[in-house]
Amino acid sequence: HPPYEDLAKELSGKEYPVPKTFEAEVEGMIEIGQQIREKIAQTDDSSQRFGVNTEKSAKKWLENQLVEAGRNHALMRGWHDIYTYTKALGEEMVSRMRGDLPVAIIRPSIIESSLEEPSPGWLAGLRMADPIIIGFGKGRLPDFPATPNITLDIIPVDIVVNATLAAAARSYENGGIEVYHITSGYTNPLSFQRLHDLTMEYFREFPMVDKGNPISVSAWKFPSKEKFSREFEGKLRYLSMLSWILKKIPTKWASKKNRRIAVLQNAIERLLYYADIYGPYANLNFDFEARKVNELHQFLSPEEQYAYHFDPSRIDWKHYLQQIHIPG
Repeated sequence: HPPYEDLAKELSGKEYPVPKTFEAEVEGMIEIGQQIREKIAQTDDSSQRFGVNTEKSAKKWLENQLVEAGRNHALMRGWHDIYTYTKALGEEMVSRMRGDLPVAIIRPSIIESSLEEPSPGWLAGLRMADPIIIGFGKGRLPDFPATPNITLDIIPVDIVVNATLAAAARSYENGGIEVYHITSGYTNPLSFQRLHDLTMEYFREFPMVDKGNPISVSAWKFPSKEKFSREFEGKLRYLSMLSWILKKIPTKWASKKNRRIAVLQNAIERLLYYADIYGPYANLNFDFEARKVNELHQFLSPEEQYAYHFDPSRIDWKHYLQQIHIPG
C-alpha cells in the first residue's frame, strides 16, 4: 500500500504541501474528506463482490490507513493527532465566522462519567481512561508507559454540562467571544500515580473474574515508551513465529493452542495501540488556566450554584473513582 503522501497525491491529483492560509486548509480537508467517503464506498462495493472475509480485511486496512493519514496530517502542522487539530480548526472557524454573535468556546479536559446527574456514573460509551482501567482490571495491561507524577486532568460530564449552560448565559450578557477551560487540575489535581493506586486498590477488593476465578492485578512500574514498546513488540514477534510453526502441525491440540495465541496477539496489539494513542497524554503535564470558570461560578447566585454546580474542588477522587466511576 502507498504511504500517506502518495495516497493523498493519488486522491487529489497534486502534491501535499501544508496550505499557507486557513481557508485553503479547510477547503482541502473538506475535499479530501469527500474523496475518503468515495474511497469507502468503493471498498464496500468490492467487499460485497468478494465476500465477508474480504470485507473485514478491507475495512480494517482502510481504518488503519485513515488513522495514519489523520495523524500524519496533524503532525505536519505541529499537533499530536487529528482530534486536537480539528478542534483547533473549529475554534478558528467560529472566531472568524461569528460576526457579532456572542460566543462561548468550551474547552473541557478528559470527560468522564457523571458525578451526580442524571445519575452517578452515567456516561455513553467508553472514554479515554476507561479502556486503560478495564484493561488493568482484566489483567491485560500489566504495565503502562506513563509519568506517574503528572496531573491527569479528568472532569465529570455533568460538571461540563452545567458550566457550559452558565458560560452560554454569561457570554450572551457580555457579548464578544470568551474561552472557558473546564478542568479539574487547576483546583483539584489528580496525579496518574493516584489514579493507578486508587484503581489497583479497587480491583484488589473487588476483582474482575475470569472463568470463575478472581483476576489478580499488580502495580505498574511505569517504564519508558521505548522500553515498553521493545518488550511487547518482541513478545508479538515471538507469538507470530510460534503461530506460524503451529499452523504446520495438523492436530486439534495445535489448533487449540493457535486460538489462544491469537487472543494473546490481539491483547498485545491493543496494548501497543493504547500506549501509542494515549502515551503523549500520559507523559505531558498539562496545566490549564481555569480562573475564568472559577469567576463564572462566583458570579452565580447561591441558588444557581446549588442547581448548576460545576466546582471541581468538591470532587473527592477516592469516592468518585471507587464508588461512582469504576463501578459504573
